[in-house]
Amino acid sequence: METRVRWFCEKWQNASISIAVSNSPFWKDTLICVLEDDAQAGIDHVDAHRSTAYVISPFIQKGTVDSTFYNTDSMLRTIQLVLGMPPMSQYDAVATPFQFLSKNASNVEPFKAIKPNKEIITALNSKTAYRSKDSNNIPRFAEESEIDEELNDILWKSIKGINTTTPQPKYGVQSGRKKRD
Repeated sequence: METRVRWFCEKWQNASISIAVSNSPFWKDTLICVLEDDAQAGIDHVDAHRSTAYVISPFIQKGTVDSTFYNTDSMLRTIQLVLGMPPMSQYDAVATPFQFLSKNASNVEPFKAIKPNKEIITALNSKTAYRSKDSNNIPRFAEESEIDEELNDILWKSIKGINTTTPQPKYGVQSGRKKRD
């Protein structure tokens, strides 16, 4: 439950920022880009190969759904193009920029969001939650932590159910780095 609560709170924070900006004089010239940490070896509640991104702007037609494949570099490339900046590397130079932005700010209606119920925001994990004892023993997170796969299993099954199969990580080119002592 804590995972879901954190998710709702993070989304509400994004919504709160969007509401404030969309009700300001800056809204007609604004593009808000939110990119969650890239997937790397991690999984989320959908699969192991995606990162969620949110783009809020009056330059997006209301009701737009875009199923184009984008990646982290796509967001960076889009921001560079909006700001008139050159690419910083070969990766963002060849990235597909977002195609759903229009030239005119035609969707100037202020952003609205529905605040989650208090019960959702204040809910806590129960002592019987999947691997709750293991969760309490996980050291607080650091980059490149070695407990990623264990944490991924806890998160996946706490959301998808204990009897679901946790997707196996898919690795690209391995660096050959040795485990640190």
